[in-house]
Amino acid sequence: MTDQLDLTDLRRELDSAGISDLDGLLRRLRADGVGAEPPTEEVLADAGPGAVPTPPKPMQAPAVDLFIDGDRHDSGVYAELAGRGLLYTPGVDARREPVLYGFTDPAGLTEHLAVAEPLAVELAGDIGTSNPDSLSGVSRYFEHAGQGGDQLGNNPGRAWRDLTQVRRGFLGLGNWNDVISSVDWCRWDLMLYEHVGYGGARLFLRAGRTYNQLSDFGWNDVASATANFGTRR
Repeated sequence: MTDQLDLTDLRRELDSAGISDLDGLLRRLRADGVGAEPPTEEVLADAGPGAVPTPPKPMQAPAVDLFIDGDRHDSGVYAELAGRGLLYTPGVDARREPVLYGFTDPAGLTEHLAVAEPLAVELAGDIGTSNPDSLSGVSRYFEHAGQGGDQLGNNPGRAWRDLTQVRRGFLGLGNWNDVISSVDWCRWDLMLYEHVGYGGARLFLRAGRTYNQLSDFGWNDVASATANFGTRR
């Protein structure tokens, strides 16, 4: 039964790639360089933001309330902020309802986290722990909501600069760009980036939280780079 399910998934992947015969598969594998040395995570200390401006992506509005620099805004403002490279993080409001906080200056996030620390266990996410040291240091990103589909690991102190180069699927016909839909809990703080090279908007994810629906925060199928800091703020 498992083999049959795998074959079904493989046929679906080939169909989605427009491959209908063996010759087409071989041409695609050759063009994609499958079998060549795969990319590796880079040391986070060597990572720097991309210098080349990139057009913003069409970001979907979050399903939760939106706060920018402490002020509540209609979620429709989210699309208007595209291209400004804001720094976001999931959180909770005074009613303990999940919200998305955005900051035009990274110092705003630092101040917010200092205030939010007593509520760390209640930060927005489906599962949380007050003891992140009990968790794996490797972060896991998933293709689908609810930790479904393919998964990609990210070691502590390491980063994936360019998810377009990180292969995904049975034969590596896909990649991880604009694919991540959920994130498993991890011992360390994480970051998702809108663009290759750590550019664009960023989503900061606190250690010890599972995010089963990144769509709640406007980040479904958005990330083009990731980082596992190997530390906690």
